[in-house]
Amino acid sequence: LAAVQYGGKWGYIDLTGNYVISPMFERAGSFVDGLAPAMKNGHWGYINLRGKLVIPHRFIKANKFSEGKAMVNLNGRRGFINTSGDIVIRPGYYEAGDFSFGLAPVRTRTSYRGWGFISPRNRFAIPRRYNNAKNFGEGLAPVAADARWGYIDVRGDWEISPQFDDARPFSEGMAAVKQDGKWGYIDHTGRFTVESTYDAADDYHNGYAAVESGDKWGLIDKSGVWVLEPQFDYPEFRVDGDGLISVIDPDAGESFRYFDVSSGAAVEVKA
Repeated sequence: LAAVQYGGKWGYIDLTGNYVISPMFERAGSFVDGLAPAMKNGHWGYINLRGKLVIPHRFIKANKFSEGKAMVNLNGRRGFINTSGDIVIRPGYYEAGDFSFGLAPVRTRTSYRGWGFISPRNRFAIPRRYNNAKNFGEGLAPVAADARWGYIDVRGDWEISPQFDDARPFSEGMAAVKQDGKWGYIDHTGRFTVESTYDAADDYHNGYAAVESGDKWGLIDKSGVWVLEPQFDYPEFRVDGDGLISVIDPDAGESFRYFDVSSGAAVEVKA
């Protein structure tokens, strides 16, 4: 199921575009392990695939589940719950990411180099020595040492030295990085595979990535070739196995539109 916004509320649709869970939430996240974070009355809880609330709305912030745990903000501090809603890592961190490769980035203090990585047992597997840190992806995590970002492995060793203005986790063999004010994509060696020419960039999914150019978003392939020219304000893209790109642009008040992957041409899809 995919979360979509309609009339100021969020619900969930299936692959045919039909609502499975009617729009009723102030915000909504992705389903993982049959659960998705959803907000009502300013607080987050978790619903199941039928839209039933199974973990009460009591969190200030709630992430999707990853490796059986979800980061939640309770009373201004971050911790982790399991799929039953039990707190398994007590909320005590100023900031935290998601578990991946058995590690989660957390920040314990506001002072210099307060980020490190914890294990599922809430022990520091990689010490607090970074100014910022993001989730592991494909065995590497983007971290900032002083003002530059690079990538470390699960042992905390540098794989790609700090050299970027900003960086995102790896996905499908590529990671978005910012250099000299523009975003591009690198491979696991740190070599640019798509040159840094974009104002903003998202991760690759199913071979395509959303990027911003000139205040509009479009879609590129892994060679950096435009599949959909920049024309959307802030879209959500989904590429299915039949070669169709579905696009919804909530900020523009648009419903779903469909495009052909190979040509970028609009396609009319009949129910």
